[in-house]
Amino acid sequence: MLLEIARRLPAHVPLYVPDRFPDPETKANFENTVQRDQLPITVLPRVKPGEIDQLLGRASIALSTEQDLPNMHLGYHAKLFDYMAFGLPIVASHVQSNARIVGQAGAGILVKPDDAQAYVDAALHLLSEAGREERDRMAQAGMQAVQDHFSWEAEQHALIGHFQQVLNSSAQRMS
Repeated sequence: MLLEIARRLPAHVPLYVPDRFPDPETKANFENTVQRDQLPITVLPRVKPGEIDQLLGRASIALSTEQDLPNMHLGYHAKLFDYMAFGLPIVASHVQSNARIVGQAGAGILVKPDDAQAYVDAALHLLSEAGREERDRMAQAGMQAVQDHFSWEAEQHALIGHFQQVLNSSAQRMS
């Protein structure tokens, strides 16, 4: 999907892709396609957790292009929380997990997962002068959602309570 999005974006809109390829062959194929088609994609080396802010600081918006696969119905990608915490509006595929996190927070635009042009249109809108107010509102909404709902401070009581229930249940079964 990223390759197709890059083909449709204007050349002055770069994409930065983290080096998270499953194997060297997949990475080489991706990079060969980028070079052959002269796509505005830069593959970034793996970043240490403490350096993620330097990477995200170069971005204006974030893309999350997950497809509608069974693992996306219950799971989610932690990168969404990084994007939101850093104040990046997100253009994300409209899959269950993204709708639950990004959509409910108002932190981005959800698009049909297999529609490259929808990603492009949403990204260009957010990057435009006309989209500035919406971009700023989404950035604030994402940061607020992380603070209110997805931070350790917000989650600690629920998590500790859950673990206490598990421990109590185990202790009752053992006695």
